[in-house]
Amino acid sequence: MAEEKRVPLRGSSGGLPVTKEALGPVQSSPPVMYTGTMQNTDTILPPAEDTPTERESITSLLASEAKERARLASKPVLDALEDAVELDDDGVPTFTVAPGDKVVIERYATILRGSPWLDTKVYTVESIDGVTGTLRLWDDEEKCHAMTNYITGVAAGFKFKVPPSRGGMPSSQRRRGRPRKSPPPGTTGASPASGGEPVKRGRGRPPGTKNRPHDVVAAEKRAKAEARRKGPAGRG
Repeated sequence: MAEEKRVPLRGSSGGLPVTKEALGPVQSSPPVMYTGTMQNTDTILPPAEDTPTERESITSLLASEAKERARLASKPVLDALEDAVELDDDGVPTFTVAPGDKVVIERYATILRGSPWLDTKVYTVESIDGVTGTLRLWDDEEKCHAMTNYITGVAAGFKFKVPPSRGGMPSSQRRRGRPRKSPPPGTTGASPASGGEPVKRGRGRPPGTKNRPHDVVAAEKRAKAEARRKGPAGRG
């Protein structure tokens, strides 16, 4: 019989017999968990593609930006118009447009960052409160009543202008179509036959120019037709 091995216990001078039954089943160490980034050079993943929802969001964002740029490009220019709000001798704002007349108001979205331009409309003034600055207006475009304040509006950056005599909206900065060419000198000047009044040149060739002779034009046409009929070989 094999001799039992005695292992001394801490705190005692003797020892107890140690057997497999006393130790119990052998327990393996817990698995080691790797928390770093695992790189596999054998497999190359393709780049992630945009989902339909992301593409729609990007398209919608680009369309909104283009629409906003087009809206800002249509902003009317009011620099040449007369101001409808002036300061009196005491520095108090005074509204110069009478009830029943029209006024152009350029508004800005003051609650948004940067106070972007909101709109520019023509209104008909219904009543004016000179103490509080309240204006009761009629929106000619939307066909409804509106209210604003020319005192607080000017302080917020609004512009109150007197419309042109024709009562329409001023043009925007963007001009559509081709620019008009300046007329040739002498085409709109005074004519002795008209008693010194400016004469607008009509359509067609200006007076004094001559047409080429008909026989020359006919000969050129015959030469071109003959060249087309012979083809490239005949032309050489």
